Amino acid sequence: MARKRWRWKRSPLSPGAWVFWDF
Repeated sequence: MARKRWRWKRSPLSPGAWVFWDF
């Protein structure tokens, strides 16, 4: 199983909005 690290990153579609990315 791949390890998913949830981090807060800025959304390219919504400037100023922070979303969770699984990288």
